[in-house]
Amino acid sequence: MRQLPYRADRREEGCIVTVTALMAQGITDSSLEYHIANAKEAGVTAEEMAAVVTHVAFYAGWPKAWATFNLCKKVYAN
Repeated sequence: MRQLPYRADRREEGCIVTVTALMAQGITDSSLEYHIANAKEAGVTAEEMAAVVTHVAFYAGWPKAWATFNLCKKVYAN
């Protein structure tokens, strides 16, 4: 199996993928909060995160999205 190269200039994308995967599985505990905070630190804005969560909500379900939105509000309020 080929190893994918790490690209520091695309850290935001990796963070968004991780948040999306956790949300889709319904993992809305402290691990999701950690990854949302990591995305924020990587440069993902609150507006970008809201757009991602809204988009994924149509596929993963709105209950999971609302739980994720609540964590996003908590993380981005700080």
